[in-house]
Amino acid sequence: MTKVDFTMADLQPMSLGYEEGQDVTPEVLKRAEKAHQYFHNKYLELWHLELIKNWRPFNFS
Repeated sequence: MTKVDFTMADLQPMSLGYEEGQDVTPEVLKRAEKAHQYFHNKYLELWHLELIKNWRPFNFS
């Protein structure tokens, strides 16, 4: 299994600038989409690394 190590400082650039109860503005939605895309891409990178690490060639004989 791949180990993921990060700190809160690593997450700071993805801050939405939103607190519960505030109106959701187009700017907040834009930041949320950017954060979602960032973490989705990181997830795919980790999934791909794990897939490659555990890949075994098929033996059809």
